[in-house]
Amino acid sequence: MDMQVNEGALVQMKNKMKGRWIKRGQRGVTLVELSVAVAVMGLIMAIAIPRLRATLNRHNVQGSRNTVASLYGQARIVAMQQARPAGLRFVNNRVFVSTWSGTGTTYDTVGSVHDLNTEYGVTVTIPSANPIVIDAKGITQSDNVVIRLTRDGYTDSLVIYRYG
Repeated sequence: MDMQVNEGALVQMKNKMKGRWIKRGQRGVTLVELSVAVAVMGLIMAIAIPRLRATLNRHNVQGSRNTVASLYGQARIVAMQQARPAGLRFVNNRVFVSTWSGTGTTYDTVGSVHDLNTEYGVTVTIPSANPIVIDAKGITQSDNVVIRLTRDGYTDSLVIYRYG
């Protein structure tokens, strides 16, 4: 079965296809079209990047707040389980749970130390109630303590009440 190719029809089909993709003899895009595309992309990025940064800051601050709340809960559990004072201690943006000996002069760190600045890029501000001491009944020794967590202008706070 020999197929015969009509040369004229083939050339006509090529010209028709060429006409669909290349108009007026142009090949590619013009400098104006490229400039418009780059300008539109720049505008989209100028809007998206600050919003993305704000969202990331908010999520990092909320993540650090959740870490502090979790550690406070851990400190309450440790204090009640070991029937001795425990506390949430803050040192240079680091936070950790510790327990005190019977005399109260030495303490043992329970679990790991969380550096909130390294993990979340957050700065911690806490009033003078540092450490936040929890007695063996799970009651916080100081009245309401406000812990402020800040990153790039976004601030959130966590209030620790006396009775949890």
